[in-house]
Amino acid sequence: MKKFWKYMADVLKGWRIGDYLRQFSIVAAGVIVTFWGSDLISTHSREKEIRSVMQLIRQELTNNYEELKHTRSMIEADIRMSRMLKEANMELEAIPADTIEKYWEFFSSSAALNVDTDALEVLKGSQLMQHINDKQMLQDLLQTYGYIERMRKDISDYYNLKNNAIMRCIESLDKQSIKKYMFNNTSVYKGFYAFQMEHPVFLSFVSTVEGYCDWNRFNRIDSLLNKEINLLQERFD
Repeated sequence: MKKFWKYMADVLKGWRIGDYLRQFSIVAAGVIVTFWGSDLISTHSREKEIRSVMQLIRQELTNNYEELKHTRSMIEADIRMSRMLKEANMELEAIPADTIEKYWEFFSSSAALNVDTDALEVLKGSQLMQHINDKQMLQDLLQTYGYIERMRKDISDYYNLKNNAIMRCIESLDKQSIKKYMFNNTSVYKGFYAFQMEHPVFLSFVSTVEGYCDWNRFNRIDSLLNKEINLLQERFD
């Protein structure tokens, strides 16, 4: 028994508190480094996801901008044609033939503004928004999409009005009208234009084109889109 206690005393005598603290520090440091490294990897992965989604949004805004430019050019052509007709007291014969050919879409063509929001929905449906520190940028981005949607609605309402006017003209055509306007013109299309310009619904449409919507909103949207696209390119490319 004496030998046992002597052995234990020798073990305790060789044990040092510094050894314990040193070993503990090594283990603790390893755990901290592991968690820190894991968090760093997670943060890097999240930032990569944010960059990827914001690049998609920038491309989506760019596509919407091009779509807006195309639609704007068509509406501005409609506005110019309506002005010329009003200045000519709604007399189609007073408009040069080449001008009528240039603006033929005014009498027969309509379109719709196709706006994409898929990338925005991906961002909103993810958990990434809460990790974007620049909340003002997010607010501006959402407002820009809001402005685009309001413009899309205005344009949709305008083309619904135009479609209704054109369809009313088509539906009111009868044999007598076809003989008078179509067969007595060098072009069936020009004959239909002449028929439209005597139809009350189409004349009403011509009168309201320019003032139907706040088309100056196009300028504001252009400015907003350019600002957002450049900002996203600067931060996330």
